Amino acid sequence: MADKKIIVLYLDQQEITHQLTTYIMPEFRQNKIKIIFYEPLMPGENNFRGTVDRVKNSEADSILLLGFGDELRSILEEMGRQKLIGKTEIVGGIGLLSLNGSVTILSDGVIVAVPQYLIDKNEKAKAFEEKFHKTYNHTPNIHAAFAYDAVQILAEGLAYGLSKGQGSAETVSFHVTNRTYQGIMGEVHVDNMGALVVPMEVGVIG
Repeated sequence: MADKKIIVLYLDQQEITHQLTTYIMPEFRQNKIKIIFYEPLMPGENNFRGTVDRVKNSEADSILLLGFGDELRSILEEMGRQKLIGKTEIVGGIGLLSLNGSVTILSDGVIVAVPQYLIDKNEKAKAFEEKFHKTYNHTPNIHAAFAYDAVQILAEGLAYGLSKGQGSAETVSFHVTNRTYQGIMGEVHVDNMGALVVPMEVGVIG
């Protein structure tokens, strides 16, 4: 793993940038994984020929794609045109699963890191899905699961603040951050920035 060379392409959004700088980059440095280059993808951009040219001419073993939507689709389609699919290891998150209409995405060997919730549901998650389906007549997606846990955590913080006679944003924020909760997503941690950190699983499409 120490000799691994990687390229990181990420959607230029605050949450993704925070995850990259706070969690991913330090982990790479700790494991001595060499980052050849990392580059933001501008929302709405659809021409990535130059970016993929740089990927093709690099010595990278892997490319990490962080984001979702049309930008990832365009990157993967360009990689397909330049015959990089199957030659360069592709690693991504849940954003890749949202593009399952793309032939490129379904290529064998694509590595996907997703919340554990999608693979192994706890009892809370099963009860949530059953109740959701009865109410809306369809299975909840991952965004509904995130939202449910976030609302439950916020409600707990608000109840705490009101019980102390201090239902302010500062009081609620102080109570809910830097804590771990048992939610439908599993063991959910709220960091000091208010981001939800959930258990992850890694799978390979094939």
